Amino acid sequence: MEILDANPSPKPRKNSTGKVILVNFCLLIVYLPIGLATAETGGYIALMLLLIQICFNLFAGFVMLFFRDSRSTAIGMMLSGFLIGIVAFGTCVGIFAVSEAWGGK
Repeated sequence: MEILDANPSPKPRKNSTGKVILVNFCLLIVYLPIGLATAETGGYIALMLLLIQICFNLFAGFVMLFFRDSRSTAIGMMLSGFLIGIVAFGTCVGIFAVSEAWGGK
């Protein structure tokens, strides 16, 4: 007769940090043409969309970190929020420079 193991080894958790960062950077790539298409307003629409995305990522990451068990997703959301904040700052400065070079206000 075989003795059943009462505590089988737990299944390894999937690390979803990379997927979360990839999705957020894809959203960033979607915002770039929006910013260039609205060059007459100086790219403020793209800037607002990026700020909303950054705030959502940071807030959702903190909530998930403290109230859920999906630690890798929460870390991915917070990390992508910080990275997109850094990249978005440079991107928006570039959008403003391009809109001025093309005759924007």
